[in-house]
Amino acid sequence: MKKFFYLLVLMLIIKTTNAQETSIIVGGETKPAISRDVNEKESDVIDALKYYFQQKGVKKFKKSKGIYTVKGIKINEITNDNLDLFFSIDRKGKKKDKLTTVSMAVHTTERQFVGESTHEQIKQKLPAFMDLLPTIVSDYHKKLEADRLQKEADDARKEKEKLEKQAAKQAAKAAKLQKEADQAKTEK
Repeated sequence: MKKFFYLLVLMLIIKTTNAQETSIIVGGETKPAISRDVNEKESDVIDALKYYFQQKGVKKFKKSKGIYTVKGIKINEITNDNLDLFFSIDRKGKKKDKLTTVSMAVHTTERQFVGESTHEQIKQKLPAFMDLLPTIVSDYHKKLEADRLQKEADDARKEKEKLEKQAAKQAAKAAKLQKEADQAKTEK
């Protein structure tokens, strides 16, 4: 019996998620949403989500009345249908703190928000997507670091080319001076 109890507790721990149900105001109305805290700066979370959706072909990740919107996107982790996503992204605590709350409401092509009535299958998959947020931000940080390193490499290559040109000019100048010196010796 103890083994069964421990197995049940273990399964519950594995099934838990950091995402929880909440609501946000979209278009002046309170809509069901799911939220998760992310241990990152608010600006990093916003930039990471913008980059994530750009990688999925979304051209606009726009903000209106405090809500970031992504329209007509397919997210295979959730469903194959087109979705409209509405994000409320808020820093928790003081400005220097790195804890951000991300809340997401999902609107289906049937013009209903997930959680209002049907769409139970989509609703069940939302926490798993929200749990991807730390990975999305981490991947974005890796991209920024890779871009920074590539820029440094490009700058170093340009500097090397510049120094090689300078060295070639100096070598040519030295050769010219040597030639003049040799000519001066032979004329004496």
